[in-house]
Amino acid sequence: MLGVPLVSGRFFDEHDTPTAPEVVIISQGLARHYFPNENPIDKRISGDGEHWARIVGVVGDVKQFGLDRDPVDTVYQAFEQTPGAFALMIKTAGDPMSYVKQVREAVYSVDPTQPITDIKTLDELRGDTLAGTRLTSLLLGLFAALALAIAATGLSGVTALLVSQRTREIGIRLALGAQRGQVLRMVLLQGMRVILIGLAVGLAGALVGTRVMKALLFNTAVTDPVTFAGVALVLLAVALLASYIPARRVTRVDPMIALRAE
Repeated sequence: MLGVPLVSGRFFDEHDTPTAPEVVIISQGLARHYFPNENPIDKRISGDGEHWARIVGVVGDVKQFGLDRDPVDTVYQAFEQTPGAFALMIKTAGDPMSYVKQVREAVYSVDPTQPITDIKTLDELRGDTLAGTRLTSLLLGLFAALALAIAATGLSGVTALLVSQRTREIGIRLALGAQRGQVLRMVLLQGMRVILIGLAVGLAGALVGTRVMKALLFNTAVTDPVTFAGVALVLLAVALLASYIPARRVTRVDPMIALRAE
């Protein structure tokens, strides 16, 4: 049971032979569901009510059917007592694939007719499990980037229109002695008010929408504060840049030309 942590009791050993009383090891989830508030070690368990086995150990839960699925209650049986098809996992010190030949030779030395198929590293198995989720995440990321680009372009265009409608006002302020930096800050602050309101509404909507994305997240809370803060800062920076460019363009226009603008 390589890699599965022992919580209590023991693993299978050389005493668990075909002639010895049948023993099993159960997962921590099964112990919690069927033996709450008691020690399951030495208790008996049966799947059909006729054949009973003694529990000798409790191990940690394992996500056997995918990282995006919750662990299931599991019963482990000693191979010598209930032989059958099995998967062999080997821990190596170097590249796992460099040991394939040695493993084949070791297996064939015991049983030359034993088939050996589907040899994969743990990284490959993990990659196969996450392939669908990674593709979905990649597509969502691309769509999000496209939406961000469209939003920035639209925001820049709207801001440019609003600023152009205030060209005469800006020309008057500059002609009366207002500094270009002061006018630029005024335009940006007025534009950022709307942006901040939209950002607040968007964050509120994201808090609701992340519940749908829960199945795509691993070891990350749906309301991860770092993620929300990072996205908010990126959107704020993009919005600020989209507002700054047209505002700066207008404030650099000569005041006399601005005053003659229609």
